[in-house]
Parts: sequence; C-alpha cells; structure tokens
Amino acid sequence: MTATTNPLLDFSALPRFADITPAHITPAVDVLIADCRATLERVAQSASATWDEVVAPLEDANEKLSRAWGAVGHLHGVIDSPALRDA
Repeated sequence: MTATTNPLLDFSALPRFADITPAHITPAVDVLIADCRATLERVAQSASATWDEVVAPLEDANEKLSRAWGAVGHLHGVIDSPALRDA
C-alpha cells in the first residue's frame, strides 16, 4: 500500500485527516511496524555502530510509526466512531 492510496503512509506534509478512514489504519500500522522490524534487523547486522548507520534509520522508522499513530489518536479524540475504535 502506498501513500497515494493510504494517507497514513504519506509523510510529505501534514496529515491528511480528511482522507483517513478506519480502513486505512490496520494496513498502515502493519506496514510501518514491518518497516520498523526490518530496520532493526538491518541495523543489527551493521558492522559500523555510527549514528548514520544505526540511530538515524531507527529514528526515521519510529518517527513514521509515531506520526501515523498520532493522526489516528487525534481522529479518535475528535471524531470517535465505532469503526474507528474497531480499527
């Protein structure tokens, strides 16, 4: 799933709250968690323990997950619905 089809995966600007639906949440979170895990595996194999090779990639992956989940949390606070809670 790409940012064009899932607004929770679009990190080019501010969150596109009006475009986010409950159907976007689980797929986006699954993709972002998988990315975090893959990044962790990749940096664990790195022979060089530098900021650019370890910390920066981990921070980038975690920041994306945090931004997506932050948008979900905001929507939960302002337009809570059964579908949103289920997602």
